[in-house]
Amino acid sequence: MLAKIEEGSAGSKKFEESVVDDLKWLKATEHTQYFRRNDAYTWVISCLAEKYTKAGDAVKATCFKGIGVDSAEAMNNELLNNIVKLLAKEKKTPFEEFALSVLNTSADDIIQIEAVNLLYQYKYKDAEAKLKEAVNVKGDSVYGDPFVIHINDNHDADASIKKKSCYTRRDFIQKMCDLEAKAESDPAHAADYYFQLGNGAYNMTYFGNNRVLYQTGSTYIAIQGWDFISSSKPQIDTTLPYISCSHALAYYLKAMQLSNDKEFKAKCCFMAAKCEQNRFDCSIPKDFKGDFKAGNYFKMLKQDYAATQYYKEIIAECGYFKTFAGK
Repeated sequence: MLAKIEEGSAGSKKFEESVVDDLKWLKATEHTQYFRRNDAYTWVISCLAEKYTKAGDAVKATCFKGIGVDSAEAMNNELLNNIVKLLAKEKKTPFEEFALSVLNTSADDIIQIEAVNLLYQYKYKDAEAKLKEAVNVKGDSVYGDPFVIHINDNHDADASIKKKSCYTRRDFIQKMCDLEAKAESDPAHAADYYFQLGNGAYNMTYFGNNRVLYQTGSTYIAIQGWDFISSSKPQIDTTLPYISCSHALAYYLKAMQLSNDKEFKAKCCFMAAKCEQNRFDCSIPKDFKGDFKAGNYFKMLKQDYAATQYYKEIIAECGYFKTFAGK
C-alpha cells in the first residue's frame, strides 16, 4: 500500500479506487507495539495532503491536512464552502467518504467558521445569511453585554452582571445588522446607532468584553496571554481581525460628527482615544520610554470637552488621561 500511495497520481480514479480499502483498514486498525499503525497512518495522510496540494485539489488536500487554527484554509470561505458542498453531495465516492472521515468536521461547524470570517470583515448581512445555512449552530452565550462600554475595561465585571437574556453570536450579528439599517433609515438618531455599532465592533476585538465572538473550532485568538502592561511586550500584528479597532474608531468618529451633544461627543472621543491607544500598545517601538503615548483624541478631549461631566469622570478613572491632562 505504501508504494501505491507514494507512486500514485492524485485525482486519478484508478489510484483512488486502488487505495481506498487499504486506507480504511489502516485507519481502523488497532495500534500495537508490533505494528506501528500510528506512524504509518501519519505518513500516509501527510503524503496524501502533499499530493493533493500539488495537484491543486484544495478540498481533498484540506481534508487530509485539517483546517488549522487561524490557517489560510480557515480564512478561505470559498474553500470552506466547497468542503460543505462535498459534505452535502449525495453520491460520494468511497475515497471522498474516506477523505471527509479524516477531516471529521460537520457542515454546521464549517458554516460557523465562514460566518465568523464574514463578521470580522464587518459584512454583517452576509454573516447573518451564512449562519442561516446551518441546521444546528450552538447558541453559546457571549461573555458580557457586547454593547456596553466603560472608561476602564472590566470584562469579568461585565460577565457577572450580564442580562438574563444574553446575546448569542447569532443575536449579536442580527443586532449589528439592525443598527446598520437604522443608522441609514433614521438620521435623527443615527449618532446613537453609530455609537452602538462602535461598541459592538470594539467589544468583538481582543480589547473588548466579547473577544469570544471570534473563536470557533478553527478560529482562535492566539495572544490570550499577551500582557500589554508588561514593559517587554512583543509587537502584535495589528492586521489580525481580532486586533484591529479601525472599524470601531470609524463608527465612533461618525457618531461624534453627527451629534451636537457635548457629553455624548466627549464619550465618543474617549472611545476613539482607546482605539488609538490599543493600536499603539500593539506596536510600541523598542526604544519608547513611558507607559503610553497621547494621540489625537486625548488632545481633542482636553481641547474641546474639558467642561463636560464625562471629562471629569475620565480624569477620575483613567490614569493615562489624568497624567496627560496634568491632574
